[in-house]
Parts: sequence; structure tokens; C-alpha cells
Amino acid sequence: YEFNSLFALQTAVLSQKRTDLAAVSQTLIPFYLPTPTGDGTYGYIAGGYTGSLVAVGTIDKLEYSTDTTTSSTSFNLVLPRYKLAGLSENINKGYFTGGVESSQTYSTERLTYSPEAISQVSSLDLQQPTDSLAGISEGITKGYFVGGVTDAETNIITKIIFSPETRQTLTTATLTEPRTAIATIDGQGLKGYISGGSVEAGFSSLMTEVMYYTVDTPYQVSTAVLSDARRYLAGVGNRENKGYFAGGIGASYDLIDRVAFSTDTTSAVTSDVLSVGRFGLAGVS
Repeated sequence: YEFNSLFALQTAVLSQKRTDLAAVSQTLIPFYLPTPTGDGTYGYIAGGYTGSLVAVGTIDKLEYSTDTTTSSTSFNLVLPRYKLAGLSENINKGYFTGGVESSQTYSTERLTYSPEAISQVSSLDLQQPTDSLAGISEGITKGYFVGGVTDAETNIITKIIFSPETRQTLTTATLTEPRTAIATIDGQGLKGYISGGSVEAGFSSLMTEVMYYTVDTPYQVSTAVLSDARRYLAGVGNRENKGYFAGGIGASYDLIDRVAFSTDTTSAVTSDVLSVGRFGLAGVS
């Protein structure tokens, strides 16, 4: 894997309540993408590995109203891991899946928001061990884990049904091309966005696919391509009319692209860039 010898804190993110667009980044070069999702008043940042290259199960709770983060003392990931993905059902629970402990895993865990508790859900385990995938959620009945790395980049889409909790590997729909290190935006309930990534080590993509939730299918949309091909970027959105893809490895590390949900168009935000150019950042919204 690219950069796998670097020290990094790689996490997955679940968030509750899309009330703002607060970007979350780490100090130790996190480069495999967390997934922003949400409803409620808190976000949850889970897993990763530290400078000692040991996978951790720590879950940090981010409270939006006070902009404070606390580390949980009562619950953590059952399986410590990094390069995992997360998505949220938006009201009661979220899910973490995949990643690497000492080797790749397919294990899925449910985080219940109230009361806060975490447990493994074998019925939602991935079909095969996968890391560096991404999550995207319709927010009511289902979500999807997309792409990542098995023994190579993959284009597999795994559908997660929230109730009853079941998993389905889609056979009629895949990503247009295998890729990892992608970013996602949940969108506004009818569709979401899957963008950028690495199609093979060292090569970035500017492709954006619109995921239509009603038909469980992503479509490549030429009007929504990134302004510059890049990987290890992050996505955030307001669940109403727009979202942003930011950072990543490309011609410049500080670019921000705006996505208009109504027209499926992406444009570079020329009036502003990230305060510090970086890759492997994460978003919570």
C-alpha cells in the first residue's frame, strides 16, 4: 500500500446531526479516509494507529454545541483497527467496518448512540477482508461501503440495510473502476457522491460518481469531476444543497471543490483554500 511505512493516525468517523461543516484533521499524517455521516448532536471518531504502529480501538466523541472532544472510557472498538470506514443511520446508530488490525478484516461493529454501546454484527460483515474503503449513507434505511483494497484496488459496493440488519454485495452495480482513498458526500437523501481516489498506487482520479439510492447504482457524471485529480481527500456536505471535497494529493494539496446537489456540478472554490495543504484529512458535518 502507498505510504504504509509512515506513522499515521487513521480513523473512521460517525457523526450525529449535520448542523455545521466542521473539518476534522489529525496531527500525524492520517491518509486513509474516514467517512463523514450524520444526525444528532455528536460525532464519533474511531480507530487508527499511532506512531508505534499499533492499531487502537479508541473512540473519541465530538460534541458540536461546545466544539469539545472526549475519549470514551466506557466503550471502544471491539476489534482495534485502522484504515476502516464508517457510516451512520442518522438517528440511532452507526457502523464501522473493514480495516487492518494485524491483517485485513471484514468485521463490522454497530455503535448505538443512546445508550452508547458498541458490539459486533456478524450479519453485516463484509464479503471479504477489505481496508481503505469508504462509507456513504442514504440516512434512513440503508448505506453502502464502497471501494477499498482487498489484494488489490476493488470496485465492490456492499449495501447495508439498517433494519433488519443485513448485508448485500451488489452484483448489478459496482464503481466504474476499482479505486481506494476516495471521498464521499452523503448528499440530500436521494443521491450521494463518490469522488477522487487512487486507481493504482501513485495514480489519482478526478472521477465523481453519483450514487442514486433508489436504484442502488452509481453513475459517472462528467459535470461533477474534480478540478484536479487527487486521492486521500475528504468530503463534507450539508444534506440540503451542497457539499465540498477538500485537500488530497494532487497538483495542490489545499484545493476545495464545491458540489451543487441540484445540478450535479463541481467547481473549484477559487476564493478560498485550506489553511494548510494536506492529505488524508477527514470531515465531519
